[in-house]
Amino acid sequence: MNLDDEEAVGLGGVELIRAAMRKAAKQLGWKVTTIGWIGTRNGTMVAVQDTREVPGEYRGVVD
Repeated sequence: MNLDDEEAVGLGGVELIRAAMRKAAKQLGWKVTTIGWIGTRNGTMVAVQDTREVPGEYRGVVD
């Protein structure tokens, strides 16, 4: 997610956004890692990554 810094603050800040993304991903059954940066060249950036093993039928596409 890429947000304007002011927009990120209006949504509660990076930590709250990361927590919401983590909660949503866990409800989908993901094992997650989240990252977030404020004030990058592109504004505020937040990401969530599913760290589960890629299922065999999708491995070719993901690799």
